[in-house]
Amino acid sequence: MNTEQNSAASNLGTPTLVIAGPGTGKTTTLVGRYEFLLNQGVSPHRIICCTFSRKAADEIKERLSKEGEKPANISTFHALAISILRKIGEPIGIPKDFVIWSHEGERRRKVRELVKAHNDQAFVSALSKEEVDAVAILEFIDTQRENLLDPEDASLKAASRNSKLEVFYADIYASFDAYLSQEQKLDFPRMVEKAVAALEHDTENGGSYAKFLSHILIDEYQDINFSQKVMIDLMMSEGAELWAVGDDLQAIYGWRGSNVRYILDFEKNYPSAKIFTLKSNYRSGDHILQAADNLSRHFLNKYPKTLVGERNVQGAVFYEQSNSYQAEAESVAKEIAEPMKAGKHPSDIAVLSRTNERPKLLATELIKMGIPVVRSFNGFKF
Repeated sequence: MNTEQNSAASNLGTPTLVIAGPGTGKTTTLVGRYEFLLNQGVSPHRIICCTFSRKAADEIKERLSKEGEKPANISTFHALAISILRKIGEPIGIPKDFVIWSHEGERRRKVRELVKAHNDQAFVSALSKEEVDAVAILEFIDTQRENLLDPEDASLKAASRNSKLEVFYADIYASFDAYLSQEQKLDFPRMVEKAVAALEHDTENGGSYAKFLSHILIDEYQDINFSQKVMIDLMMSEGAELWAVGDDLQAIYGWRGSNVRYILDFEKNYPSAKIFTLKSNYRSGDHILQAADNLSRHFLNKYPKTLVGERNVQGAVFYEQSNSYQAEAESVAKEIAEPMKAGKHPSDIAVLSRTNERPKLLATELIKMGIPVVRSFNGFKF
């Protein structure tokens, strides 16, 4: 680790937030923090490390294993919620043998059944197709759970807004929740909600779960939502120390409930907090870093930082606007073909996309050109 990373990884005694811009070694610092705590004599069983994807959790475990460590309790928020409920869920009515209900198609099918069985079919029949769509109703239900609103709270909120449609959704929420309880099922959005309830009950009744924890490490802190924030705070309620890493400028999941205010207000929420900023970028050329900095200047609320390139290369950015997905695919395919004609090795070229659908057009164009396509986790390799 460099000096910045080492200072951030070794801070003790206060809540710690590490602002890690892209390419600054966020995972290296997180792994360094875990190793630092182990070297301080902290048992791995008293450390919780939470990530947003199984891939990230597995990467951290793998890197620690290479260093000879055997980490415990490194998982996603949902996996952590499952673990909490297996340990302390019974007092709130969650049996140890609950069923994890992960099939989205089955969730939608159940919602459709509940809509058909609703006690005011005259009201239902007057709604549009979009208003009774199972996806829209589940989005409402899952949003209530992320905000820790039970069906009764959701109904009261809808009534206060004088929204008959949301009152209807809240009724379906109540029926859906009753079905899950009866069948002893937990779908993913319900996991964190119930874990919060279990932690609250455990804390109020002198339980030992939070007392057993000494350090909580959170990856991608800019992406947490309300229920996850409450779960973190409950785990800290008996003195566990919070260490979080993230980047406010990489907060892209507001559309699914995350709130960037939690990272921006870190010092307000934890007045004794200490903030560290990682500025050394090991990924991109100076030109790319400058372009990113130019864009970030438009953010009104942010942590000030300027990334410094460590690769001694310039890099290049080209921008092209296409009038259709097909035109975009054809243009990118031509861009790939040119360096390959000049002798560039296929493994030196990659395409990244934010969606899974758009690269399919590009793959078709490349295959037409005789360029082989291999699908990878983050995009396509050639």
